[in-house]
Amino acid sequence: MSLIDLHLGDVPDQEPVPAGEYTLRVANAELRNSEKTGGQYLYVLCEIEGEPNAFPVSHVLMFPSVQDDEVTKNNRLRRIKKFIAAIGLDPTQPFEVEDLIGQTFNAILDVEESDDYGTKNRIKRLL
Repeated sequence: MSLIDLHLGDVPDQEPVPAGEYTLRVANAELRNSEKTGGQYLYVLCEIEGEPNAFPVSHVLMFPSVQDDEVTKNNRLRRIKKFIAAIGLDPTQPFEVEDLIGQTFNAILDVEESDDYGTKNRIKRLL
């Protein structure tokens, strides 16, 4: 088979979707450590349902650290709690990171410009 037989000219580019409400599915989730602070965070990569040519949407949830003040600590915990509830898990029950994969949730997406990544979507608000 020749590469020309793949009809590569017909393959659409990935692009961000317009701002608005979408259903997202967690494609991958993993714990990572920040290179800047050393703090741990949950990295979630989501696909936008019904949008096969959309860029995936990444979502970062920082864990509290020992140097956080009470306000920062509680804000970080609230963001995690809200995300876990949005995907339909009980935030009062233990869960594994792998439990997140495949879960769906609704969110309002925004479009933003990034020097590193170009135009991309970000989660503006969980529904």
